Amino acid sequence: MTITELHSNEELRRHEFPVTREKAFLAHAGVCPLPRRVVEAMADYARLGGLDDQEEAFPAARIQRARQTAARLLNAQMDEVAFVGPTSLGLSCVANGLPLRKGDNILIYQDDYPSNVYPWMALAGKGVHVRLMNLRELGRIRTIDVTGQTDENTRLVALASCHFIAGWRIDLAQMAARPLRRRGPLRAQSVSGNTAPDDPGVAQRPVPKLRRAGSIGPSPRRATLRSRLGEPGRPGRPAGGDGTGPGSGH
Repeated sequence: MTITELHSNEELRRHEFPVTREKAFLAHAGVCPLPRRVVEAMADYARLGGLDDQEEAFPAARIQRARQTAARLLNAQMDEVAFVGPTSLGLSCVANGLPLRKGDNILIYQDDYPSNVYPWMALAGKGVHVRLMNLRELGRIRTIDVTGQTDENTRLVALASCHFIAGWRIDLAQMAARPLRRRGPLRAQSVSGNTAPDDPGVAQRPVPKLRRAGSIGPSPRRATLRSRLGEPGRPGRPAGGDGTGPGSGH
């Protein structure tokens, strides 16, 4: 099954996403009704948990296959894929594992989904300066907003590729093309979003740490970590990069 097939086959879409049979599904990048396959997988695990120790019931081979599938989807190696619990847990592991020191700063967006805010804010206790991004409009992050609020001591920018309320997407390709001024080699972005069919994968991105939230992202297209870039300047599409393009506010 592919995204193209879902778009072109309404019967298949309703089969895979039962909520669409009775309701108009307006995805908003938040918690959502479950796809059919997720429901069946959860039910299968519940059945196995009723027959054996619930912590040992899930077959290890399935976890292995899931990691292999995720690695193919991301064009990554299987040993680069790890399953954890909530988004905040995964990001906390990343945040606390980074070689940050007193005097470094990181840039986050305070009105992002909370799980992508608090793990980074906690670094202030280690002497890291946590900068809160200043924007003109909710969720509309342009490249100029990032480059204008970073300096040579900025070690990390942590942003979601699609805002969970406003729906604005970040133009990650443009942002990656304008490297941040930084003292060291570390540059990371925390992203969750849609994947394009021709997405080159993790190996070809300047993003060393990625976290996918399992409960965030209701769209049938939302499969993994990276935004598919469309026309700039509209909700659900990149918000423009340098302040001069369509939808940039200038």
